Amino acid sequence: MAITNVAIASQSGGAPGNPEYTDIVTLNLDNSYVTGGYANFNASVAPVIGPDRTIMGVTQNNYPGTTKCEAKYDRTNDKLVCYDAAFAEIANGVDLISVVGLELVITSK
Repeated sequence: MAITNVAIASQSGGAPGNPEYTDIVTLNLDNSYVTGGYANFNASVAPVIGPDRTIMGVTQNNYPGTTKCEAKYDRTNDKLVCYDAAFAEIANGVDLISVVGLELVITSK
């Protein structure tokens, strides 16, 4: 198999009037995950990345804690959604308090 049909979906940055940023942030999760994900993710990280940024993507750098959490950013709904080892969304109410120091790379503009 091969990677095919590679195309540019969007480009930004490179020009002072259209900057793109990459920030690495750490955060802790709570003891009662809510189905659908952590709402208002952009507002949650705005105090550390800057208030006027639009998040374009999030990549997870580490897997801390005793409960497997694969964090994905739902850009449409501005939520951080967590998945388990089987790539199913973590169930409502699952305790993720052990996920301390979750490191995320946030690309924004």
